[in-house]
Amino acid sequence: MSRYTYRDRQKSLATRRRNARLRRQNNTATTGNQKNATVKLAENLVVTQAVEKRLDKKAKSGTLSALVVIWVLTFFFISRFPISEWSLLGLLPALVLTIFLVFTWRARVIELGEERKKRLDETRQFYSSPEWNLLRDQVIREEGHLCSECGELIQYKEDITVDHIRPRSKYPDLALERQNLRVLCRSCNSRKGTKDLLDS
Repeated sequence: MSRYTYRDRQKSLATRRRNARLRRQNNTATTGNQKNATVKLAENLVVTQAVEKRLDKKAKSGTLSALVVIWVLTFFFISRFPISEWSLLGLLPALVLTIFLVFTWRARVIELGEERKKRLDETRQFYSSPEWNLLRDQVIREEGHLCSECGELIQYKEDITVDHIRPRSKYPDLALERQNLRVLCRSCNSRKGTKDLLDS
């Protein structure tokens, strides 16, 4: 009976990574894919439908809580008076505020999209800077191809990432500090990135 060796495990991991990479490339190439369909939010601001959905949800959360407060207060004040056409006029300000909030909610989606674009541009600029590239190469030379998190040897060059121990988004002053950097494999870095997003 054959044993499942370390070499077999490495081959299996490499195959899974290659297949995942091919799936990502296919998803990107398929323009008919629902996730990759683009939406124009404003002039010079185009996002995918998935991103628009996330921005929409974020904008709605504040709007919905404001609407709940408005209508609860409205019904509280109306219930204090006997029902008549005059007391029902108390609903008018709530209706006006509701319409106003619905229209400003869309403006909030655009504002969030512009903030996101600004962050992405800044991130792209940082990671393409010569300072970062020199420091990244130095960290890889010093620490080698061993992942600091899982301890596995990283075989493929594209799977080597240099991670900020304290996230760059929260600690921008530590972005180019050597002590704040370590080598991680792509999967450990992705897991850590997700955890940082959930913590923020």
